[in-house]
Parts: sequence; C-alpha cells; structure tokens
Amino acid sequence: MNWGVFKWMVGLLLVFGLILATNLIDRKNFDKVAEAIDAIYEDRLVAKGFLFDLSMLVHQKQLDVASADTSRYLEQSAVTNHKIDELLSRYSETNLTQGEVEALEQLKKDLEQLLKVETRMR
Repeated sequence: MNWGVFKWMVGLLLVFGLILATNLIDRKNFDKVAEAIDAIYEDRLVAKGFLFDLSMLVHQKQLDVASADTSRYLEQSAVTNHKIDELLSRYSETNLTQGEVEALEQLKKDLEQLLKVETRMR
C-alpha cells in the first residue's frame, strides 16, 4: 500500500473521529440545557401559577368576609380550604429556595390561624 494514501486515510479517520466526538459532547450539553429549561418551567413558572391561584383563593375569602355574608363564607370555606391545601402541597413539591421555604412555612402558620378563626365563627 502506498504510504501517502495511508496518511490520507488516517487523517480522514481522525477528522471523522473528532467530528463524532464533538457531536456526542454537544448532544450531552444540549440534553443538560433541555433538562435545565424543564426544571425552570416546572420549578419556577408552574410554582408561580400555584402562588397566583393561592392568592386568588385567599382574595376570594377576603371578599366573602368583606361582604358580611358569613353564611356564604362558611359554606365556601371548606371547599376553598381544600383547594388551598392542595395548592400548598403541590407548591411544596417543587424545588424551593431557602427564602421560599421560610415564606411557605409562615404562610402555613397564617393559614392555620385563619382556620382557627373560621372554626370559632361556626
């Protein structure tokens, strides 16, 4: 076999190997980026949606109290409290920062106090 042809074949194989290696590295990096984007979506955007829904439920409780219609408030209270508990459990399953964990614990304490007040109203 001709020595020049052998050098060209080895050179082409090395180039092909480098292209394949960089492709595999890039694929791994793209997978990491996709996982990070999924995590951002799940842990940030979905969590923000939970907080928005939670604030709407608490606001509805405020409106019911402000309307001075205690019978409606007490009727809706059990359903609303169940929805709030469900949202809190789903929110706590996301990855939270330390500040969010502290705020969540404070919110749970405040909601427990609200539940005690509601129980006394009955």
